Amino acid sequence: MCPVVAGTTSKNSLNGKNGQFLITSDRPEDIEISPDDTRLNASLSLTALWREGTIFDYESTQDPIIIQITATEKEDSSHATSVTLTITLLDENDNAPVFPQTQYTENVEETRPQGFVVMTVSATDDDISQEYGQESIRYYLPSCPSLNIDEINGKITLAKDNALNFEDNPIMTCDLEAHDNNSTLPSKIGYSSIVINVTDVVDEPPELQGMPSDLSIEENSPTGTELSKTITATDDDIDANIIFSIDWSNSVATNQSLTVDIALVREWFSIRSLQTKANEYTAVVIVGSSSPDHEIADLVTLAIEVRDDNTIVNADKDTGMLPISIIDKNDCSPQFVGSYDNLQVEENLPGGALITTLEIFDPDLDDTFIFDISDKSLVDVIQNGNSKTADLRIAEGADIDREVLEKIAINVTVRDARNHEAQLSDTSEDK
Repeated sequence: MCPVVAGTTSKNSLNGKNGQFLITSDRPEDIEISPDDTRLNASLSLTALWREGTIFDYESTQDPIIIQITATEKEDSSHATSVTLTITLLDENDNAPVFPQTQYTENVEETRPQGFVVMTVSATDDDISQEYGQESIRYYLPSCPSLNIDEINGKITLAKDNALNFEDNPIMTCDLEAHDNNSTLPSKIGYSSIVINVTDVVDEPPELQGMPSDLSIEENSPTGTELSKTITATDDDIDANIIFSIDWSNSVATNQSLTVDIALVREWFSIRSLQTKANEYTAVVIVGSSSPDHEIADLVTLAIEVRDDNTIVNADKDTGMLPISIIDKNDCSPQFVGSYDNLQVEENLPGGALITTLEIFDPDLDDTFIFDISDKSLVDVIQNGNSKTADLRIAEGADIDREVLEKIAINVTVRDARNHEAQLSDTSEDK
């Protein structure tokens, strides 16, 4: 009699060995069967296996999952039967709404009337069912009576006339929330914030208050690294909108006092505005998308521009020069300079006789080097102090005899203080 699988129970009425059977599936990577080796009547436990690219992900598929379960008699594999398992996935609220920005910033004149549209925000939700996904998102501005938000489309408007007053509150910050599940508990929440810079009519130009001196930064500093000193500007207008920027067309880069193409360094730095207080504005220069490289430029002088975007009349900007020294870091390997192929040496030369002088190049400043040679029995390498040169000389006590050895294989290694190394291999010929 053949085994029969139905639901989660497999039966076989034979006793003895003929009653033993194996339980398998066509998706062993996705379903674990326990027990998978049994006899007679058996209750089976099916466990979903979670893995990268799992089939049990509602966001990946909503189609029924079909799995074939087969019972095969151990003694006679021709005695087998199968059952089809159909699994329908139900969506679970496992993703919270996400705003594309952690903060939304807008400049709004204080005289704007009730109903003025400040901005429109939106969030996304990776859940795809109507119950938990995009269509279920509702927007809120808790504890922000000056603003209204349409909970369906995210449009933010002023709640009343005179909602903004620069003298009382020049910067308004409100928490922003997105609730899924139609805001029905339990729901997941995504967070952001709204920052409104309240502005007024402006007619006075900004003014840079001197420029920081003795600024420097190590080469290879990562993106976002701040320089140690800030830049300050003032503006007598109470509702000025100050923007700091770098004017690359008037910036200068040099290496050992020689001009460097500014295009090579323009990704090294950017500028970020900081807090504003009492008509005083600050910013800091940070490392941009590309790290500084001392071997390209050792000094970059940035043309810093401060501009008041709200200026209606008169000059709207001021400029100043900000020199930044790029500090060298030991990040380059030494290199042998010149060609040392097919060196020749006379036989019977005494120990210490000069064969040639080796020279290396390393752009890193104040680096130290150590020369070494793999076999000192015939040829030795003698460093000239702590310089970038070393002499290849006949080793003391060496017997150079062409009739015995026509060629001498040498392998010279030079290492700097960071164990960056270069190797030179050559075969010197006796003559």
